Amino acid sequence: MTDQTRNESNGRGILSREPRKRRRWPQFGLRTVLFSITLIALGLGWYVNQPRLMLNGFCPVTLTEQETFASGSRLYTATYRGTRYRFVGARERDAFSANPDRYVVAFRGYDVVVAMHDKQLAPGDRKHGLWFRGKSYLFRDETTLQKFEANPRQYADFAYRSDSEQGEANRCRGSCLAPSESDAAASKSE
Repeated sequence: MTDQTRNESNGRGILSREPRKRRRWPQFGLRTVLFSITLIALGLGWYVNQPRLMLNGFCPVTLTEQETFASGSRLYTATYRGTRYRFVGARERDAFSANPDRYVVAFRGYDVVVAMHDKQLAPGDRKHGLWFRGKSYLFRDETTLQKFEANPRQYADFAYRSDSEQGEANRCRGSCLAPSESDAAASKSE
């Protein structure tokens, strides 16, 4: 059998000596790699430095005044003590700005039981929350909520002392209530 016959019989020519093309990975220069790493690092830095969103975006004013969860709007936000809050509207944002300590979640939304016993900050979940002395408390899970219910005064006092110390530190640096950029944009459009 000749080469011509072999090529005709199998279509592509398995037995033919056609050179295979090698696929090559894209060639990136050192500058391109370093630039990409820098962009990624800057992007992660921006994300990490964002204030924590409290209550998964629910309005703390509506929660305190009506004891219901209402979704806050991205148009009405404020940052207080390093935590970002969203509000249903301008009235709620203004009420919060006038007296933020009335509306903030106790212990900045962290589980006070875990903090007191384990010396760690564990974010609380709104599914595990309760009211005590006019403040809302959030807990990591049902177990820590039950521990709080067994001795609420001890944990509330610990949370109050910690919140007071945090407030004093912020007052030393100046105003601790700062409207977000979206608030400025919203007020210009009004």
